[in-house]
Amino acid sequence: MFLEFIAKLPRPSESQGLGWAGVWRHRRKDGEIIMVEVKWATVLFKNRPRILTVAHDITKRVHAERRDTGLARLGRQLNSATTQLEATSIIRDITDELFGWDVFTLFLCDFGTRRVTQVMAVDTIDGKRIELPHDPALE
Repeated sequence: MFLEFIAKLPRPSESQGLGWAGVWRHRRKDGEIIMVEVKWATVLFKNRPRILTVAHDITKRVHAERRDTGLARLGRQLNSATTQLEATSIIRDITDELFGWDVFTLFLCDFGTRRVTQVMAVDTIDGKRIELPHDPALE
């Protein structure tokens, strides 16, 4: 993919200034996948035009943007929920998008009575999400 990008760069004599190639997935030497923003500029090196390419790690920024978008969507959708089940389902789905859980349990805390009630429990069994029955022992 990166080689395709390099092949599409203009020849140094064809373009001047800065260019932006986009955001790419990149594997570091340690195997970690990071997101990089690739930019290029035409430069002179030893009096010959060349293209300088810079890849900047934006992994943290991408994660922060995804988190902020998910939390904003959570707020909007919870404002429109009319039932406890609908609100719980919204929380379940968005936390899965943000964190990618295998097990999900949601409790409702009543600070007035100091009581905690299990609202929903979901487990992933053989790749399928299964809603578990209410477990009073967890309260």
